[in-house]
Amino acid sequence: MNEIKRNIGGKIYRMTNVGNNQKYDRAVEDAGLDATDEQVLAHYDKLGGNIQDQQNCLVSNGQFWAKEKENMIVRKHKKEVTDQIWQITAHPIVSAVIIMLLLIIVLVVFGIDLSRFI
Repeated sequence: MNEIKRNIGGKIYRMTNVGNNQKYDRAVEDAGLDATDEQVLAHYDKLGGNIQDQQNCLVSNGQFWAKEKENMIVRKHKKEVTDQIWQITAHPIVSAVIIMLLLIIVLVVFGIDLSRFI
């Protein structure tokens, strides 16, 4: 039997890739190249694969995928916020203001008198 074991949060979970239309391989592909073991397990769970815990007990389907869906929403939101920040700071005027503010902060931190520039 082609059994795959993964350590997720200190617990060992077992999946199989035989007799189930290669669900593990499909889960790996679906999760992506840089996916963690936890993400692969979640995608395997999404496909309805049987997952066993350390005591060989069948784990109920859906719990790993539900958590991953929540994580995907959080990651998407963070990416959207980051993209918005990059769009704002890419504007030349905004970039110039940011650079000037950083320069002022550095000069103040190092105790340089800025009164002659005002």
